Amino acid sequence: MPEKHLGSRAIFWIAAVLCTAADQFTKWLIYERALGGAGEISVIPGFFSLRAATNPGIAWGLFASMPFLVTVAGFLAALIVVMYYYWFAGPFRAEGLAWGSILGGAAGNLIDRVAFGHARDFLDFQLAGWSWPTFNAADAFITLAAIYIVVHYLFIEDEHQTHQ
Repeated sequence: MPEKHLGSRAIFWIAAVLCTAADQFTKWLIYERALGGAGEISVIPGFFSLRAATNPGIAWGLFASMPFLVTVAGFLAALIVVMYYYWFAGPFRAEGLAWGSILGGAAGNLIDRVAFGHARDFLDFQLAGWSWPTFNAADAFITLAAIYIVVHYLFIEDEHQTHQ
């Protein structure tokens, strides 16, 4: 188990709390304030809209017919993130930030699943008639942090170990 500095652990938990709060705040802001009764607001016509969408499944609606299983898997994934971070992740603060962001994103979507039975999505990008699946802030936190972690483990941590 790698030795972690208190600062790295604090960053992990602060990131988790802030990402969860930011996700829930943006959903409240969009669903309760911005959209109101409107299902969609075009922000940049033909490119970006705020659109109320629900997802009882995981990415791209996978397993949508099994919302209970998706919720249980979400709880297990959040637990695994915490366990992995404490048992295996290195002492880097950026690594704590990334794992905390994944936990916060997972928690944000879990809150939705428990409260509403589905994740609430609202970021909708289109280009030339093609549309990316609608997503939310929690999904963005998870995706960006996962990209960082892959890059970190493939390049940064290996380079750090080489120079020791």
